[in-house]
Amino acid sequence: MKNTIIFKFILAVLLLIGTTSFASIIPIGENAYIVNCAANQCGLLVYYPPAETLNVQPGIWRMTPVNPSIDSHATYMAWNYFGNGSDWVWGVGLCDAVTKEDFGGPIAHGGYYNTPEQAFYADPPIQPVDIIITTPRTVCFVTGDSYIADNQGGASVRFELVPEPATLLLLGLGGLILRKRKG
Repeated sequence: MKNTIIFKFILAVLLLIGTTSFASIIPIGENAYIVNCAANQCGLLVYYPPAETLNVQPGIWRMTPVNPSIDSHATYMAWNYFGNGSDWVWGVGLCDAVTKEDFGGPIAHGGYYNTPEQAFYADPPIQPVDIIITTPRTVCFVTGDSYIADNQGGASVRFELVPEPATLLLLGLGGLILRKRKG
Protein backbone atom coordinates (compact mmCIF):
# COMPACT_ATOMS: atom_id res chain seq x y z
CA MET A 1 0.00 0.00 0.00
CA LYS A 2 2.76 2.42 0.99
CA ASN A 3 4.77 1.56 -2.13
CA THR A 4 1.71 2.25 -4.32
CA ILE A 5 1.26 5.71 -2.79
CA ILE A 6 4.94 6.53 -3.26
CA PHE A 7 4.81 5.28 -6.87
CA LYS A 8 1.72 7.41 -7.62
CA PHE A 9 3.37 10.46 -6.07
CA ILE A 10 6.55 10.02 -8.14
CA LEU A 11 4.47 9.46 -11.29
CA ALA A 12 2.46 12.64 -10.61
CA VAL A 13 5.66 14.67 -10.13
CA LEU A 14 7.16 13.30 -13.36
CA LEU A 15 3.97 14.09 -15.30
CA LEU A 16 3.94 17.62 -13.91
CA ILE A 17 7.58 18.17 -14.88
CA GLY A 18 6.97 16.70 -18.33
CA THR A 19 4.09 19.08 -19.10
CA THR A 20 5.62 22.26 -17.70
CA SER A 21 6.65 24.83 -20.30
CA PHE A 22 9.99 26.56 -20.01
CA ALA A 23 11.47 29.58 -21.70
CA SER A 24 15.10 29.00 -22.55
CA ILE A 25 17.93 30.52 -24.54
CA ILE A 26 20.51 27.95 -25.66
CA PRO A 27 23.85 29.10 -27.12
CA ILE A 28 24.68 27.09 -30.26
CA GLY A 29 27.66 29.11 -31.49
CA GLU A 30 29.21 32.54 -31.31
CA ASN A 31 26.32 35.03 -31.39
CA ALA A 32 23.87 32.25 -32.28
CA TYR A 33 21.10 30.89 -30.07
CA ILE A 34 18.03 28.69 -30.10
CA VAL A 35 15.28 30.49 -28.21
CA ASN A 36 12.39 28.45 -26.83
CA CYS A 37 9.64 30.93 -26.02
CA ALA A 38 7.08 29.24 -23.78
CA ALA A 39 3.66 30.75 -24.49
CA ASN A 40 2.69 30.62 -20.81
CA GLN A 41 5.78 32.67 -19.83
CA CYS A 42 6.54 35.01 -22.74
CA GLY A 43 3.56 37.37 -22.80
CA LEU A 44 3.42 40.99 -23.89
CA LEU A 45 5.82 43.16 -21.88
CA VAL A 46 3.03 45.62 -21.13
CA TYR A 47 1.55 42.95 -18.83
CA TYR A 48 4.40 40.61 -17.88
CA PRO A 49 8.10 40.82 -17.00
CA PRO A 50 10.50 39.25 -19.53
CA ALA A 51 10.79 35.47 -19.14
CA GLU A 52 14.34 35.26 -20.54
CA THR A 53 16.70 38.02 -21.61
CA LEU A 54 19.77 38.15 -23.81
CA ASN A 55 22.42 40.87 -24.09
CA VAL A 56 23.15 41.58 -27.75
CA GLN A 57 25.61 43.75 -29.62
CA PRO A 58 24.71 46.12 -32.45
CA GLY A 59 24.23 44.53 -35.84
CA ILE A 60 21.71 42.71 -37.96
CA TRP A 61 20.11 39.84 -36.05
CA ARG A 62 18.06 37.18 -37.82
CA MET A 63 15.12 35.30 -36.28
CA THR A 64 14.33 32.05 -38.09
CA PRO A 65 11.61 29.54 -37.12
CA VAL A 66 12.99 26.21 -35.88
CA ASN A 67 11.22 22.87 -36.08
CA PRO A 68 11.84 20.67 -33.01
CA SER A 69 11.71 17.51 -35.12
CA ILE A 70 14.74 18.80 -37.07
CA ASP A 71 16.76 20.64 -34.38
CA SER A 72 17.14 18.90 -31.02
CA HIS A 73 17.68 22.23 -29.23
CA ALA A 74 14.20 23.43 -30.19
CA THR A 75 11.21 22.64 -27.99
CA TYR A 76 8.09 24.17 -29.52
CA MET A 77 6.33 23.92 -32.86
CA ALA A 78 3.39 26.27 -32.13
CA TRP A 79 1.29 27.67 -29.31
CA ASN A 80 -2.32 27.90 -28.29
CA TYR A 81 -3.98 31.03 -26.88
CA PHE A 82 -6.84 29.29 -25.13
CA GLY A 83 -5.55 25.97 -23.76
CA ASN A 84 -8.34 24.18 -25.63
CA GLY A 85 -6.27 21.81 -27.78
CA SER A 86 -7.20 23.54 -31.04
CA ASP A 87 -6.68 27.13 -32.23
CA TRP A 88 -2.89 26.77 -32.66
CA VAL A 89 -0.82 29.70 -33.92
CA TRP A 90 2.83 30.34 -34.63
CA GLY A 91 4.44 33.63 -33.74
CA VAL A 92 7.16 35.29 -31.68
CA GLY A 93 8.37 38.87 -31.38
CA LEU A 94 11.48 40.64 -30.11
CA CYS A 95 11.47 43.54 -27.64
CA ASP A 96 13.92 45.56 -25.58
CA ALA A 97 13.62 44.09 -22.07
CA VAL A 98 14.24 47.47 -20.40
CA THR A 99 12.43 50.06 -22.54
CA LYS A 100 9.82 47.57 -23.89
CA GLU A 101 10.48 48.88 -27.42
CA ASP A 102 9.19 46.50 -30.09
CA PHE A 103 11.87 45.70 -32.70
CA GLY A 104 9.40 44.52 -35.28
CA GLY A 105 7.71 41.33 -36.10
CA PRO A 106 6.44 39.24 -34.76
CA ILE A 107 7.25 36.69 -37.34
CA ALA A 108 3.93 34.91 -37.42
CA HIS A 109 1.12 33.21 -39.31
CA GLY A 110 -2.29 34.76 -39.30
CA GLY A 111 -5.18 32.54 -38.37
CA TYR A 112 -5.76 29.51 -36.17
CA TYR A 113 -4.97 25.89 -36.97
CA ASN A 114 -6.15 22.55 -35.56
CA THR A 115 -2.68 21.20 -34.70
CA PRO A 116 0.78 22.61 -33.93
CA GLU A 117 2.07 21.02 -37.16
CA GLN A 118 -0.57 22.77 -39.26
CA ALA A 119 0.31 26.11 -37.63
CA PHE A 120 4.04 25.65 -38.24
CA TYR A 121 3.71 24.43 -41.83
CA ALA A 122 0.84 26.73 -42.87
CA ASP A 123 1.06 28.38 -46.27
CA PRO A 124 2.81 30.71 -46.89
CA PRO A 125 5.85 29.44 -44.98
CA ILE A 126 7.11 31.46 -42.03
CA GLN A 127 10.00 33.59 -43.26
CA PRO A 128 13.08 34.67 -41.30
CA VAL A 129 13.11 38.29 -40.15
CA ASP A 130 16.19 40.52 -39.96
CA ILE A 131 16.20 43.03 -37.12
CA ILE A 132 18.65 45.94 -36.95
CA ILE A 133 19.91 46.69 -33.46
CA THR A 134 21.88 49.96 -33.34
CA THR A 135 23.15 49.96 -29.74
CA PRO A 136 23.93 47.22 -27.19
CA ARG A 137 20.61 46.02 -25.78
CA THR A 138 19.03 43.51 -23.47
CA VAL A 139 16.34 41.82 -25.52
CA CYS A 140 13.56 39.37 -24.77
CA PHE A 141 11.22 37.25 -26.84
CA VAL A 142 7.44 37.52 -26.55
CA THR A 143 4.22 36.00 -27.82
CA GLY A 144 1.42 38.32 -28.82
CA ASP A 145 -0.81 37.55 -25.86
CA SER A 146 -1.96 39.68 -22.95
CA TYR A 147 -3.26 36.74 -20.87
CA ILE A 148 -0.80 33.83 -20.74
CA ALA A 149 -2.11 31.64 -17.92
CA ASP A 150 -4.10 29.37 -20.24
CA ASN A 151 -1.54 29.18 -23.06
CA GLN A 152 -0.01 25.90 -24.23
CA GLY A 153 3.16 25.24 -26.23
CA GLY A 154 5.40 27.99 -27.54
CA ALA A 155 7.62 29.03 -30.43
CA SER A 156 11.26 28.14 -31.08
CA VAL A 157 13.51 30.38 -33.16
CA ARG A 158 17.13 30.54 -34.15
CA PHE A 159 18.44 34.01 -33.26
CA GLU A 160 21.81 34.87 -34.73
CA LEU A 161 24.01 37.78 -35.68
CA VAL A 162 24.30 38.06 -39.45
CA PRO A 163 27.98 38.38 -40.46
CA GLU A 164 29.01 41.68 -42.00
CA PRO A 165 29.65 41.61 -45.76
CA ALA A 166 33.38 42.20 -45.15
CA THR A 167 33.53 39.12 -42.91
CA LEU A 168 31.79 37.04 -45.56
CA LEU A 169 34.25 38.32 -48.18
CA LEU A 170 37.22 37.32 -46.01
CA LEU A 171 35.77 33.86 -45.43
CA GLY A 172 35.25 33.44 -49.18
CA LEU A 173 38.81 34.56 -49.97
CA GLY A 174 40.18 32.19 -47.32
CA GLY A 175 38.30 29.34 -48.94
CA LEU A 176 39.69 30.22 -52.38
CA ILE A 177 43.26 30.34 -51.02
CA LEU A 178 42.85 26.93 -49.37
CA ARG A 179 41.41 25.54 -52.59
CA LYS A 180 44.36 26.84 -54.66
CA ARG A 181 46.85 25.31 -52.24
CA LYS A 182 45.23 21.88 -52.60
CA GLY A 183 45.09 22.13 -56.38
